[in-house]
Amino acid sequence: MANIDVGITTSPNNLQNGQRLFTDHMVALSAESSEPVDLTNSEQTFIFCKAGAETVIDTLNKKNNFNVNNWLIVDRGETVVAMVENNVGTGIISNYVLENTAHSSQIHVKTILPKINLDYDLLISENIKHTSLISKFVEILNTCK
Repeated sequence: MANIDVGITTSPNNLQNGQRLFTDHMVALSAESSEPVDLTNSEQTFIFCKAGAETVIDTLNKKNNFNVNNWLIVDRGETVVAMVENNVGTGIISNYVLENTAHSSQIHVKTILPKINLDYDLLISENIKHTSLISKFVEILNTCK
Protein backbone atom coordinates (compact mmCIF):
# COMPACT_ATOMS: atom_id res chain seq x y z
CA MET A 1 0.00 0.00 0.00
CA ALA A 2 1.37 3.41 -0.98
CA ASN A 3 1.44 6.32 1.42
CA ILE A 4 0.19 9.67 0.15
CA ASP A 5 1.48 12.81 1.83
CA VAL A 6 -0.91 15.36 0.30
CA GLY A 7 -4.02 15.02 -1.84
CA ILE A 8 -7.01 16.97 -3.07
CA THR A 9 -10.25 15.03 -3.15
CA THR A 10 -13.92 15.61 -3.74
CA SER A 11 -16.62 14.65 -1.31
CA PRO A 12 -18.16 12.58 -0.09
CA ASN A 13 -14.91 11.09 1.15
CA ASN A 14 -15.73 10.21 4.78
CA LEU A 15 -12.31 11.37 5.99
CA GLN A 16 -11.92 13.32 9.19
CA ASN A 17 -8.46 14.86 8.63
CA GLY A 18 -9.37 16.97 5.59
CA GLN A 19 -9.42 20.74 5.24
CA ARG A 20 -12.27 22.18 3.17
CA LEU A 21 -10.95 24.21 0.25
CA PHE A 22 -14.30 25.17 -1.29
CA THR A 23 -17.79 23.91 -2.06
CA ASP A 24 -19.11 23.57 -5.60
CA HIS A 25 -22.24 22.16 -7.25
CA MET A 26 -23.00 19.96 -10.23
CA VAL A 27 -24.66 21.38 -13.36
CA ALA A 28 -26.06 19.95 -16.58
CA LEU A 29 -24.86 20.85 -20.07
CA SER A 30 -27.15 20.50 -23.05
CA ALA A 31 -27.66 21.69 -26.60
CA GLU A 32 -31.30 22.39 -25.62
CA SER A 33 -32.43 25.21 -23.37
CA SER A 34 -35.11 23.50 -21.28
CA GLU A 35 -34.60 23.28 -17.53
CA PRO A 36 -33.96 21.55 -15.15
CA VAL A 37 -32.44 18.10 -15.72
CA ASP A 38 -33.76 15.20 -13.63
CA LEU A 39 -30.96 12.73 -12.87
CA THR A 40 -33.49 9.99 -12.17
CA ASN A 41 -34.74 10.11 -15.78
CA SER A 42 -33.76 6.68 -17.10
CA GLU A 43 -34.50 7.61 -20.73
CA GLN A 44 -31.88 10.35 -20.93
CA THR A 45 -28.21 9.77 -21.85
CA PHE A 46 -25.94 11.40 -19.26
CA ILE A 47 -22.21 11.99 -19.71
CA PHE A 48 -20.07 12.23 -16.57
CA CYS A 49 -16.47 12.56 -15.56
CA LYS A 50 -15.52 9.60 -13.36
CA ALA A 51 -15.32 11.62 -10.12
CA GLY A 52 -18.60 13.37 -10.88
CA ALA A 53 -20.36 10.06 -11.54
CA GLU A 54 -19.15 8.70 -8.20
CA THR A 55 -20.46 11.78 -6.37
CA VAL A 56 -23.84 11.58 -8.12
CA ILE A 57 -24.16 7.85 -7.39
CA ASP A 58 -23.30 8.41 -3.72
CA THR A 59 -25.92 11.16 -3.48
CA LEU A 60 -28.69 9.39 -5.44
CA ASN A 61 -28.19 6.12 -3.56
CA LYS A 62 -29.32 7.84 -0.38
CA LYS A 63 -32.80 8.78 -1.54
CA ASN A 64 -33.66 8.06 -5.16
CA ASN A 65 -34.21 5.30 -7.68
CA PHE A 66 -32.07 5.73 -10.75
CA ASN A 67 -30.78 3.72 -13.68
CA VAL A 68 -27.20 3.91 -14.97
CA ASN A 69 -27.90 2.06 -18.26
CA ASN A 70 -27.67 5.27 -20.31
CA TRP A 71 -24.70 6.76 -18.46
CA LEU A 72 -21.41 7.38 -20.24
CA ILE A 73 -18.37 7.92 -18.03
CA VAL A 74 -15.25 9.66 -19.37
CA ASP A 75 -11.98 10.86 -17.85
CA ARG A 76 -11.99 14.59 -18.51
CA GLY A 77 -14.29 17.61 -18.44
CA GLU A 78 -13.16 18.54 -21.96
CA THR A 79 -14.52 15.20 -23.19
CA VAL A 80 -17.89 15.82 -21.52
CA VAL A 81 -18.11 19.23 -23.21
CA ALA A 82 -17.10 17.87 -26.63
CA MET A 83 -19.68 15.08 -26.42
CA VAL A 84 -22.43 17.55 -25.50
CA GLU A 85 -21.36 19.83 -28.37
CA ASN A 86 -21.76 16.81 -30.67
CA ASN A 87 -25.26 16.01 -29.27
CA VAL A 88 -24.26 12.67 -27.72
CA GLY A 89 -26.18 13.40 -24.52
CA THR A 90 -26.52 15.68 -21.52
CA GLY A 91 -23.32 16.41 -19.64
CA ILE A 92 -23.22 16.43 -15.86
CA ILE A 93 -20.18 18.27 -14.56
CA SER A 94 -19.02 20.34 -11.61
CA ASN A 95 -19.54 24.07 -12.08
CA TYR A 96 -15.87 24.65 -11.16
CA VAL A 97 -14.67 22.28 -13.90
CA LEU A 98 -17.03 23.91 -16.40
CA GLU A 99 -15.76 27.40 -15.53
CA ASN A 100 -12.22 26.20 -16.24
CA THR A 101 -13.00 24.33 -19.47
CA ALA A 102 -13.37 25.95 -22.88
CA HIS A 103 -16.86 25.46 -24.29
CA SER A 104 -19.15 26.76 -27.00
CA SER A 105 -21.63 29.53 -26.28
CA GLN A 106 -24.27 27.24 -27.80
CA ILE A 107 -24.14 24.95 -24.76
CA HIS A 108 -26.84 25.66 -22.18
CA VAL A 109 -26.00 25.32 -18.49
CA LYS A 110 -28.92 23.99 -16.48
CA THR A 111 -29.69 23.08 -12.90
CA ILE A 112 -30.03 19.43 -11.94
CA LEU A 113 -32.51 17.65 -9.71
CA PRO A 114 -31.77 16.63 -7.10
CA LYS A 115 -29.25 19.37 -6.41
CA ILE A 116 -25.81 17.92 -5.75
CA ASN A 117 -23.08 19.80 -3.92
CA LEU A 118 -19.46 18.82 -4.16
CA ASP A 119 -16.80 19.64 -1.56
CA TYR A 120 -13.14 19.88 -2.49
CA ASP A 121 -10.95 18.90 0.45
CA LEU A 122 -7.21 18.99 1.10
CA LEU A 123 -5.92 15.86 2.81
CA ILE A 124 -2.57 15.94 4.59
CA SER A 125 -0.79 12.99 6.20
CA GLU A 126 -0.22 13.47 9.92
CA ASN A 127 3.45 12.53 9.37
CA ILE A 128 4.20 15.66 7.33
CA LYS A 129 1.41 18.03 8.33
CA HIS A 130 3.68 20.58 9.98
CA THR A 131 6.62 20.71 7.56
CA SER A 132 7.45 24.11 6.06
CA LEU A 133 6.82 22.89 2.50
CA ILE A 134 3.32 21.66 3.35
CA SER A 135 2.57 24.81 5.35
CA LYS A 136 3.53 26.96 2.34
CA PHE A 137 1.47 24.73 0.01
CA VAL A 138 -1.61 25.12 2.23
CA GLU A 139 -1.03 28.87 2.43
CA ILE A 140 -0.93 29.15 -1.38
CA LEU A 141 -4.06 27.00 -1.77
CA ASN A 142 -5.94 29.18 0.69
CA THR A 143 -5.12 32.32 -1.33
CA CYS A 144 -6.60 30.71 -4.47
CA LYS A 145 -10.13 30.37 -3.06
